[in-house]
Amino acid sequence: MINEVYLGIIDYSSFIIFVLILTLILGIYLNYKFKRFKFDIKNIKLYSLFLNLDRQAIISFSASLIKYMFIIWHLIFMPEFSTYTILLLILLSLIGPTSIDRYISIIPDLFNSGIEYTILILIKYLIEYLKEVNVIWYVVLMIILLIIFIIISSTYSLFKRINDILVREKKQYEK
Repeated sequence: MINEVYLGIIDYSSFIIFVLILTLILGIYLNYKFKRFKFDIKNIKLYSLFLNLDRQAIISFSASLIKYMFIIWHLIFMPEFSTYTILLLILLSLIGPTSIDRYISIIPDLFNSGIEYTILILIKYLIEYLKEVNVIWYVVLMIILLIIFIIISSTYSLFKRINDILVREKKQYEK
C-alpha cells in the first residue's frame, strides 16, 4: 500500500515541481509588484482582494489554483493517466467548496471535474491518433478547440471560486 503511494508521488513529481516553480514565480512577481506599490485604484483593488482572508478562504483558493495548475500541467506535459489523476481532481473539487461552506456547489464542481478529465483523455487520444495514423487538419482543429475550451472552463471555475470567496468575505464583513 505504501509503495503504491510512493509510486503515485513519483509519477506526479514533475507536477509538484511545476507547481513549486509557478508559485515561486508568482510570489516573486507579487513581491516585486507590492514593493513598488503606488496608490492607483488598480493596485489597491488587486492588493485588497487577498487582504485579511481567513484560513478557509485561503484553503479554498489554494485548492482551486492547484486544480487549475494541474490541468495546465496535463495540457503541457501530457502524462499517463492513472487513478491518481481522477482522485486528485475529485479531492481538489471537494476541498474548494467545502472549505468555504458552499456545499451546494459540490455537485457542479464534481461534474466540471468529470468533464475536464474526459477532455484531457480525449486530447491525449487524439494526439496519439495523429502520431500513429495520420495528421488530418480537422483532428488538429478539434484538439485546438478542446484545449481552448478546457482552458476557458478551468479559468472560469477558478474565477468563480474567487468570486465565491469574496462574496463570503463581504457577507462576514457586513455582520
